[in-house]
Amino acid sequence: MLQRTGKRISKNDFRKEENKASSLYKLYVVFRDEALGEKLKKKIMNFFSYNTKSPNEQLKSLEKLVEVTYKGKIQSAILYDNKTGKELDRWSYVAN
Repeated sequence: MLQRTGKRISKNDFRKEENKASSLYKLYVVFRDEALGEKLKKKIMNFFSYNTKSPNEQLKSLEKLVEVTYKGKIQSAILYDNKTGKELDRWSYVAN
């Protein structure tokens, strides 16, 4: 089950930076299973997406903000501020 385990960044805070040229946020998806990692990435990106855009446009604009890395054995996703390096939010898969 996907569980939000970190600080709660709001959708509005995330969106504020969307139109800036550089990637201010990085999303590290850390999973053994790449397919599961992609599924998690999509869920998180959908969480932060606008309702006014088509799904394809939403994902395209959010792709500018996130970078996905697969490494290690920890099954979680961490969203952090690229400038300060501070962790903004975290999601983990927890056994039901």
